[in-house]
Amino acid sequence: MTADRPEAESDPLLQEAFDWLIRVQTAPEDAALRRALDDWKTTDERHAEAWRRATRVWDLVGEVPPDIDRWPAAPATAAVRPRALRAPARPRRRRAVRRIATAASTALAACLIVALWSVVQPHLTADHATGIGESRQITLDDGSVIHLGGDSAIRTDYDGARRHVRLLEGQAFFQVTPDRDRPFVVSTDKLDVTVLGTAFDVQAGERHYAVSVAHGTVAVSYRDTVDEQLHGGQQLRISRADGTAAIDAISPDNVAAWRRGRLFVNDRTVADVVETLERYYSGRILIVDDDLATRRVTGSYNLRDIDLALTGLVQPHHGQILEITPFLRILRNP
Repeated sequence: MTADRPEAESDPLLQEAFDWLIRVQTAPEDAALRRALDDWKTTDERHAEAWRRATRVWDLVGEVPPDIDRWPAAPATAAVRPRALRAPARPRRRRAVRRIATAASTALAACLIVALWSVVQPHLTADHATGIGESRQITLDDGSVIHLGGDSAIRTDYDGARRHVRLLEGQAFFQVTPDRDRPFVVSTDKLDVTVLGTAFDVQAGERHYAVSVAHGTVAVSYRDTVDEQLHGGQQLRISRADGTAAIDAISPDNVAAWRRGRLFVNDRTVADVVETLERYYSGRILIVDDDLATRRVTGSYNLRDIDLALTGLVQPHHGQILEITPFLRILRNP
């Protein structure tokens, strides 16, 4: 599925509500600002609805606002016109790092440091890592080549008896030099892929693992529940939630197509695809409708133009894209 790129939809009231939220985050003790916000919300039911939507999105991002809705009613005062919504600083790492980069409150940022560690730690212990939207090629001592995808990290363990690579986060494509005396093993936290010589892709996502084989044969084991052999043109997907596994056909040309700036998916949920797209987008993509998040898609998406990819992703289900700032896209049903 491909699509021409449109301008992202604008929602002025939602943007205005976001600005109120950020201003209150910055000055939570400002009584005049609180009264002005109360006035703005009660002036029009559409304002109140925009406020509810903004605080829901804020919660999804991880920025929990002060408990503003529990303030006592404030005396009426002249409305304060909100300023233009400020864009957050360009984040270095996704999810928790973005949350800190966009936090307006120092106290809030301090609370989020704990969440940050789980995201940054894999990169601190990695031998090789990439940033958002970055790819990298690594040649190992035996001539095997690793193509590391966006926002990904690996650690290598090579000696005379073993060839072991640990995928700490993200996605990588492996072109393995044959060596019958030293099998090549790729591990995640719960998954092991063993080969002698082949080309294959491994993805460790938040919702699933995926192993895709371009040519050759690999053995895949997952805990005690999955023990499979995959051949060229096959893809194995394993759910992190319940460990269910499924094998599908995949064109060898589409294995690790992200190296060419394309993402090919077959019968994946919108939420799954968004997770991958976020590795190539310096911002946040939020889905605020559970129904849209669980819709399934098959198609080809452009990793070099995320807005175009999002358009192709939601159009079949009549979804909408809201551009809140240059660093925030919201997907929703009409």
